[in-house]
Amino acid sequence: MMDKKEQKQIMMHNLTEKSKAAASKTEEAVIYEEHGFTYIDAHLPSYNFNVITLSEDTPFPQLEHFQKIVKMYETKGYPMNVWGWEDQPEIISMFKKAGLVEYETDYLGMIADLTAFHPGGAS
Repeated sequence: MMDKKEQKQIMMHNLTEKSKAAASKTEEAVIYEEHGFTYIDAHLPSYNFNVITLSEDTPFPQLEHFQKIVKMYETKGYPMNVWGWEDQPEIISMFKKAGLVEYETDYLGMIADLTAFHPGGAS
């Protein structure tokens, strides 16, 4: 069974890969992977495409890099979606220092234990 850290890593990886796949279908989209972040400039005014995620294998990202990314979206007037974990106070603090605020969502993220998954039903 995966521990909580492994679950978080796989969920963030999944979100990052799905975001990159969606962006690759948009000719103008640019995918950046630098300074501990993966972020997408989809050239669309949609937070569903303009996504920022933290890379799983990078040490703590620096505030100045994050601020530059946020500024890029703000300059274009585009909304963005930023993903992190609430039990990472240093990440939440970085988000807040960059001027971001939290908002409530109507959904709950969940994870399936795929080691117990059997295609076609129970075995």
